[in-house]
Amino acid sequence: QIMMEQTQRRKQEIENRLSEEKKRSEMIKASLEKADQLTNSMVTILNQFDERLHKLEDTILPVHRKTKDLQRLQDNIEKTLSSLDHVISYHHVAHDVEPIVRQGPSRQVDKYLSCMERLVQAVNFFSENNPDSPELNTVNTLFTNGKDGLEKEFQAHLSRHTKPMPPQKVVEMIKAENMFLTAESYTNLPEKTMSDLSQMAEWLSGAGKSQSFVNVYSDIRSNNLIKTLNGLSDHIKGNNLNTGRKISVAVTTPKKPGNRRASNFRKPSTLLRKESLQSLSSMGGITIEMITSLIICDKVGVVDGCFINCDEIQPFQPNYIQHATRPKHSHIAMENAGLGKSSHAPIAEEEIIEIEIEPFVAMVSACAKLFVVEQSMIQSVIPEKNRRQVFDSIITESLKSVEQAGNKIVEYAKQCITRHDHPSIVNVFPAIKHLKTTLPSYQAVLKGVSEMNRLRMPRLIGELETVGVKVLEDFSDCVKSDPEKESNMPKDGTVHELTSNTMLFMQQLADNVEIVGGMLASKFESQQSMEKIRSCLADYISQVLGALKLNLENKSRVYENLSLAAVFLLNNYHFIITALNRHNLLGLAEIATPGIENLYRGFIDHQKQAYLQCWNKFDNYLKNKNKGVEIQAQPGGKLKDKDKLIVKDKFKTFNNDFDDLVKTHQQWAMPSSEVRKEIRNSVKTKLVQPYAELHEKYRMVQFTKNIEKYLKYTPESVAENIDRMFGQNAS
Repeated sequence: QIMMEQTQRRKQEIENRLSEEKKRSEMIKASLEKADQLTNSMVTILNQFDERLHKLEDTILPVHRKTKDLQRLQDNIEKTLSSLDHVISYHHVAHDVEPIVRQGPSRQVDKYLSCMERLVQAVNFFSENNPDSPELNTVNTLFTNGKDGLEKEFQAHLSRHTKPMPPQKVVEMIKAENMFLTAESYTNLPEKTMSDLSQMAEWLSGAGKSQSFVNVYSDIRSNNLIKTLNGLSDHIKGNNLNTGRKISVAVTTPKKPGNRRASNFRKPSTLLRKESLQSLSSMGGITIEMITSLIICDKVGVVDGCFINCDEIQPFQPNYIQHATRPKHSHIAMENAGLGKSSHAPIAEEEIIEIEIEPFVAMVSACAKLFVVEQSMIQSVIPEKNRRQVFDSIITESLKSVEQAGNKIVEYAKQCITRHDHPSIVNVFPAIKHLKTTLPSYQAVLKGVSEMNRLRMPRLIGELETVGVKVLEDFSDCVKSDPEKESNMPKDGTVHELTSNTMLFMQQLADNVEIVGGMLASKFESQQSMEKIRSCLADYISQVLGALKLNLENKSRVYENLSLAAVFLLNNYHFIITALNRHNLLGLAEIATPGIENLYRGFIDHQKQAYLQCWNKFDNYLKNKNKGVEIQAQPGGKLKDKDKLIVKDKFKTFNNDFDDLVKTHQQWAMPSSEVRKEIRNSVKTKLVQPYAELHEKYRMVQFTKNIEKYLKYTPESVAENIDRMFGQNAS
């Protein structure tokens, strides 16, 4: 029963669903029919629309084609009219620009250049389209006149605003540390002028196809650069004249045999004043320590081969310092005293080349900075393609001027060799030092210029160093070959001129280690370390000292008196070792000859002993013996006749020999108070105590009736007389 009910219910559900599905199928069928109707309607509408479009196209297309043809015709007419206007405008160019061209570009550079551009276009048009037309001749004439006017205006504009830089501003510029950053502030041209010049140069270089402005610019700026440098040089010379710095001092130096021309320490008018050096030092290119002049010591002088007032070697000062410290006319007194006198005929004044170091140093510094200014101005005015050529042209004459001034210094140095005026080479040292100092600046600013201009400064440095080495070599040769003549020898055994001048020159060299050592090292290698520089100078000093010692020993043989020869060598050796201890000489000499100070101390001790040999004979006089037998003498007693004669002979011989030696040695000189005192004490040690004993022994003994004759000296008077020896220097 239950199964039947379930089956019945199930059947009923299926029938219900089937009924619903039938209804849904009918609805779908109705919808499809309606959709078909709508589709047929849409198709019909679209077919009608397509037909209408075809009809519209057939109607509009001919109209469109006709309109397009009309538009094309209109465009052609407009282009034709525009071309006619363009052609007509070229015929009007001459009339339009002629007034402006005649007025010139002085106050309307932009407008003038615009007119010139129109003329260029007109010339090109008529040249291409109607080369035989009179209009071409007209615009050509106007173009030529306009270009000439522009070139003249460029020249006038540049000349009007180009003026030499005042010396004070040049000095200020030299002090500037980084010129590449501040160069524009020294151009001296207004910004508007720079702009106008730049526009004119750009047009002339381009459309104008002109190169004459390049030459004009180069000439004007080159001449202005020369005038600026000359003005600076005249300014420095004028300051020097106003301060009256002229000092003339001469000291003889070694001469080669056969050369009859005097060589001397001469002070040319070019030696730098202290004040001027300080101004140069403030310029940033050079320090006072870099510049060394001739050495003249206030307390050391040579008079006819003798030293005067020469207790010690004084620290020497260059002449530019002495200008401020030496009493007025002191140089006249030196000359009257015989300082530097020579029996040889002096060189005629017109033969002497005068150099001007201070203006040269300033010129070298100024040139490097002015070139940077010119470079900056060229970049603002000249088109890029012409810049290198223009800069090279501008700097050529200035570099030639510096080179000529440098060549004059080279000739001066060569004259130092000819005249054997070796110390004057010191005047050249500041130039060499400054050239080397500024060389990197020149190398930086001269990149890209011609090889000739780029190598001028290195070539000048090389020539100066080469001739400087020759001067040093000639000096060494002169020291070796200084003649051994009696007339040249000091009669009092003092320091020889050869020694004093040699050591003074060596001290000058030691004060310029980097310069002198660099010159000597340049013979071996271009890259020079400080160690190599010092080593080369040390070798040279050692070489000169060796030649000097050998020459002095040869000279000492001229003396017949061996004691005087010993005094001569003693004085000279002591002078040498004292000079070595001054400044940087000893440290340099030790590099090439370790222990040189002890070596010379040994030479001095040897000569001291050689001198004391002349006093050894007094040992026999002062012994109370006769052929080794003691003489018996009692106070108040009497002596045998034979002993009386012996005692008399002892005192008589002592008196005579002592008188002779003291009298002779009073005429000798021993400049060093230290050595003089030591020698006197050594003599006293030998004589005073033995004589005092002998004197005391026989003072109360009756060995003669005229005892004052034989006991002429007391021990005190013996010491006093010994202290009178070397009276040339006795205080």
